[in-house]
Amino acid sequence: MVYALLALELDAMGTRTAVSSSFEEAEGPEREPLLSDLTAAQGHSMVEIRAADSMGNGLFAIRDIPRGTQILAEVPVLAIPASSDGDPDEDIPAFCTALQHLPKTNRAELDGLYCQTDLITPARRAKIREWYKHEGITDANGGILKGKKLQDVSKAATKRFAIFLTNRVQMGPAGSYGCGVFPFYSRINHSCVPNVHNAYNAGIQRLTVYSTRDIGDGEQITTSYIESACRTRDQRRE
Repeated sequence: MVYALLALELDAMGTRTAVSSSFEEAEGPEREPLLSDLTAAQGHSMVEIRAADSMGNGLFAIRDIPRGTQILAEVPVLAIPASSDGDPDEDIPAFCTALQHLPKTNRAELDGLYCQTDLITPARRAKIREWYKHEGITDANGGILKGKKLQDVSKAATKRFAIFLTNRVQMGPAGSYGCGVFPFYSRINHSCVPNVHNAYNAGIQRLTVYSTRDIGDGEQITTSYIESACRTRDQRRE
């Protein structure tokens, strides 16, 4: 029951929902999706991802966008049920389960997003390694992960969990539908005076982004991270 939401969100992305006990990784490093690839794949005609100086990559308008226009309606590349209200490591089982279902193309999309490296810790890696051991996850040949293979898989999963924590967004009020990572939305930089607002639409299972004022061609799309981040109880009290 705890993973019912996960299956629902994965279905929206057209991914498999059957539980997999094997870990499959690409033979070589996945090619990070080109920015043009992402734009074309998502079918967005109003925005594009490009360099935003010291802010890294950002999302920019490629045409004039009137106030009130829906700019994005995006499915998550990875989603988990309602996030923990305390220690984010409590989300490790749900995250690792979701990661097991993630196709290689979606995994590459996740890998291409920004990672806050201080979220990668030895203690977190140990918890993730323990999850793989406890679940008896196997490699592509059916052998139980152990030794160097287990270390390598745990290391990769720990970085992906850090990427998830860096970019996750609440789905619904107070994260009532869980938390997800949305590749296009993750490229939108923060501003104290944003020009868009996001809302999760449970009916279509997508994160929608609307312009809150007229946005000019070439202008960067900005949002307020404070509203949508999956924050802990202590952070909300600050």
